[in-house]
Amino acid sequence: MNLTHSRAGNCPKAIFLGDVEGNRAPSQIQHLMGTRMEVGANVVINEKITGVTATDIMEEMQQFTDEHVGSLPPDDQKKFVESLPKEHDGARRYTEQIDYYPESTQTSFKMQLKGCKNPVVGKPDVVAKRGTEPLIIDIKRKPSRVYKRQNEWRLQLALYAIWYMKAHDYHLVPACENHILIPGANPQIINQDINSDDMYGAMERLQQLQKNIDENYWPLSRDSYLCDPKWCWHYDDCHARYTMSADDILENFTC
Repeated sequence: MNLTHSRAGNCPKAIFLGDVEGNRAPSQIQHLMGTRMEVGANVVINEKITGVTATDIMEEMQQFTDEHVGSLPPDDQKKFVESLPKEHDGARRYTEQIDYYPESTQTSFKMQLKGCKNPVVGKPDVVAKRGTEPLIIDIKRKPSRVYKRQNEWRLQLALYAIWYMKAHDYHLVPACENHILIPGANPQIINQDINSDDMYGAMERLQQLQKNIDENYWPLSRDSYLCDPKWCWHYDDCHARYTMSADDILENFTC
């Protein structure tokens, strides 16, 4: 099992149900909608890298829709198809505002963290330059502008910054940004001023994930916002398997 940002930030019990027991989640509409907008944006980003105009944004997004719509439940299929025009508009608006020079998209990396047996892996959406300075971009899809600080996003970019600094022998923390693609609206650019505290937080979570793996320890995390049927495919199974009646719980205590 690789050490990744998404696993390190997930509920340990969800990791157990998905990765240890092998109960893989089927396609979920939120994930597919986000990926589809990235597919559209990447048409232009990759053109800027290669200098070759390959396909049209809508053509790529329509192809992605056709390939994945059948993996969704019937109610979500209709929503997925009907949301395409606005998603295309949002992706198009983003590409018209690109002010950086992309160098790569979806670059996979692998690192080793001292004291950890399992490798650390990741895949930044875009590695670029703005002027002469490096820039790491993580793309998100949201239905509207974001106003609340997203600590998870900072930790994800902090891990990517660690990789960039090690891989390129770069001694300054690179600029890191979240680019929010919004259906039918202009994008939102959030500058994440990553610092050593963020980098430490990213590292510590990976170390904790390795500890959980080594000890086969997968506690519940029902106070997490991810503990919701909207975000966790294991929700129903988890709440059916890991619960007790009030009387049974009381049997575990003495006064």
